[in-house]
Amino acid sequence: AQPSLLDLRAKVAQAADLVRPGLDSRAQLSLELPESPVEIRADSTSVMQVLLNLMLNARDALCTGPGAAGQIMVRVTSEGPFEILPEVTLGHLMTGHAYAMLEVADTGEGMTPERMAAMFTPYFTTKGMDGIGLGLSIVADIVVTSLGAVQVETDPGRGTVLRVYWPSAGSNVAMRVLGGPPDHVPALSGRAILLVDDDDAILQQMAQALSAAGAEVASCICPEDALEALSADPEGWNLVVTDMEMGTMSGVDLACAMRKIRPDLPIVLVTGGDIGQNVAGGLGKEFAFVLRKPVSETALVAVILDTFLRRAS
Repeated sequence: AQPSLLDLRAKVAQAADLVRPGLDSRAQLSLELPESPVEIRADSTSVMQVLLNLMLNARDALCTGPGAAGQIMVRVTSEGPFEILPEVTLGHLMTGHAYAMLEVADTGEGMTPERMAAMFTPYFTTKGMDGIGLGLSIVADIVVTSLGAVQVETDPGRGTVLRVYWPSAGSNVAMRVLGGPPDHVPALSGRAILLVDDDDAILQQMAQALSAAGAEVASCICPEDALEALSADPEGWNLVVTDMEMGTMSGVDLACAMRKIRPDLPIVLVTGGDIGQNVAGGLGKEFAFVLRKPVSETALVAVILDTFLRRAS
């Protein structure tokens, strides 16, 4: 990924031009774009993948309805910072940040609760031989890795609305988390964080990032050592960051064991696997946040800071 400053309006217009030729003659695709730029800092190809996947899914929902007629409405707005965070289906919204909001709504067949629950799972498709079920999994991975969120509203027989919240360029996470004058208090000052990963290079990278943000960090290659450290001082740790696959014990197993020692301990999962599959499988409820490797320093510090802010509010 090569992040750059993008006006979301221009990318939406480009994606719409690509999708319109594939619409049925009775289907309509309309855009509602603000007059002022809506800027995000993101990878151009990734943003286009999200847009095309959402618009093509909306088109296919129309094609399964009577006569393939219907409407797709795409809207872009600037949202936040929120006083009360909206509930989202996937990902997390962060307090104190503004977002670019992309909404793709269709008047198609909608989804049952069972279908909605599985929509971000890799290879899940309702299109038979015409689909491979990776589109929304890709959307999930891109949005969550970008510290964004997806909100889904659907009504069987009446259509679906998907809203993607992308951190706006004007609400720079890096400036809030790692920036500031030389005498500013580091974002994670006074926080004790336990890191668990069987890859020493990744442990060193995360430890350096969190230490630079003011945290007191201890690292464990073996999950058993992490359990021992928590048992020795349950209240001495403010948060745990764990890998998923660690040979002797998975991140899920470790989290369950740690919660028996301290039920209120916030735990962040870092995984090399698919984020959409992990969240669809219920891990989004088990962990304060799920991040995909490789994790940028800014993303890691930002989600940990947000976890503490949520617990304090």
